[in-house]
Amino acid sequence: MLINFTNHPYQCWSDIQKKIAEENYGQVIDISFPVVDPQYNEEEIMRMAEKWAKEIIDLRPKAVLCQGEMGLCFTVVKMLMKESVTVLHACSERIVRETMKEGKLIKVSEFVFRRFRKYV
Repeated sequence: MLINFTNHPYQCWSDIQKKIAEENYGQVIDISFPVVDPQYNEEEIMRMAEKWAKEIIDLRPKAVLCQGEMGLCFTVVKMLMKESVTVLHACSERIVRETMKEGKLIKVSEFVFRRFRKYV
């Protein structure tokens, strides 16, 4: 199985992202990436990371998609990799469209999933 440890639920993924995930990793299970209080210190981040890494490892996933608040994400990724868990991030192409409306520049960004890449 693939654990989706992000704030982007599987049901909202594009069809191609779902297809690639299922073909390579099997069933996808959502575990919502937690909200991280900006006032937390490093010890609090470490405690959070230990809790979430243990919960994920106990599920014995084939891989984990891990994306979220940078400090917690980095720490969880390190902990998972130490236990030989394959950890991924999504790679998307950013397509930007710019238009002028009433003298103002309007930018609209679309993110198109292209692949999963392993953290190394």
